[in-house]
Amino acid sequence: MPIRILFLAPGLYIGGEETQNLLTFSRMRGDRFDIIIGTTHDPGPFAQNFSNAGLEIIPNLLKGRFDIGGVARIRKLIKERSIDIVCTGGFGDSLFYGRLAGKLAGVRAIVSTFFHFGRLDRKNARIEMFNKVLHPITTVFKASSIALGEYLINELGYPRNKVVAIHDGIDTSKFTPSQPPESKYNELGIPIGRPVVGIVASLYSFKGPDVFVEAAVQVHRKFPNAIFVMVGEGDQRPKIEKMIKELGLQDNVLLLGYRTDVPEILPIFDISALASDTEAFPNTLLEASACVKPLVSTAVGGAPEIIIDGFNGFLVPPRNPHLMADKIIKLLSDDSLRLKMAANARQRVLENFSIEHKVVVFSKFFEQLYRGERIPAGLYN
Repeated sequence: MPIRILFLAPGLYIGGEETQNLLTFSRMRGDRFDIIIGTTHDPGPFAQNFSNAGLEIIPNLLKGRFDIGGVARIRKLIKERSIDIVCTGGFGDSLFYGRLAGKLAGVRAIVSTFFHFGRLDRKNARIEMFNKVLHPITTVFKASSIALGEYLINELGYPRNKVVAIHDGIDTSKFTPSQPPESKYNELGIPIGRPVVGIVASLYSFKGPDVFVEAAVQVHRKFPNAIFVMVGEGDQRPKIEKMIKELGLQDNVLLLGYRTDVPEILPIFDISALASDTEAFPNTLLEASACVKPLVSTAVGGAPEIIIDGFNGFLVPPRNPHLMADKIIKLLSDDSLRLKMAANARQRVLENFSIEHKVVVFSKFFEQLYRGERIPAGLYN
């Protein structure tokens, strides 16, 4: 009999967390695992992707924000479907309702997974209090990085002996070092042969788009023909557009907005950058690495768990465009170093951060939980 898992989340939206769950669960389902996806509210725009992958979705398990009947509803689902393990996603109401229902239904294990920094619900003190009360019934808290695990422990008071980290994985057959066709350069307006420094990140303040533009100014002085590509959308776009105009970089900085063809754009980059103030485990660095790109990133969150400074890229302090520019210039000035780091980047992903590796680790994780074995705290692999 397969191990039956109920994964419960507030909804399924377009983002890194949902993509990770889709990649992982769609590959795990089969003879060893039967996985059901439940949402406490509307399933959201990404739900169809889960359905297309053959995953069953049971939506709207709660009737409102405070729906005590939701516990009985979820418990009934768990009992009817003979669920072995309840796994909640994120800091939403699923964290409370899913764990309590799992306990009342007598499941073998209760897991709470976290992919990003966040805070428990501050809008209602009762929910936060109840979430903390439920920590003892939770078998394990799974973070996407060691840094996020430390945040759960040190900032939110989660028990250290129950916090584990399992790194994300990406599809290395989708993100490849393939040579982009000339038509893609033409479509994006990038002249072939000019150095390209790119960043894939939403245009929100914590992603540091202003820092990237400030670094671009300094790189531009040394390499006036360099092109800077920004892939992503967000509320900082007007500010960034104004900066670009005031700095006279209209011909050098391209704002591409939200794109669905990132695997085709990344191979155009010579260097992939990230300027965030905070990151749990930035998958964009993994994707760029798989496309054989050296990395320049702020040393925040889980980024140092991906980048070995001087091996597959460089780490710089946050909010320091001068140092970021220095590292970009260093790579653009040294073809041998850039190509060596690029090769190291893909090899590191293949060995440590492929989705195949993640599925093997995650499968072992759930099998241990099913057998009632203790999961050691720290990095699980």
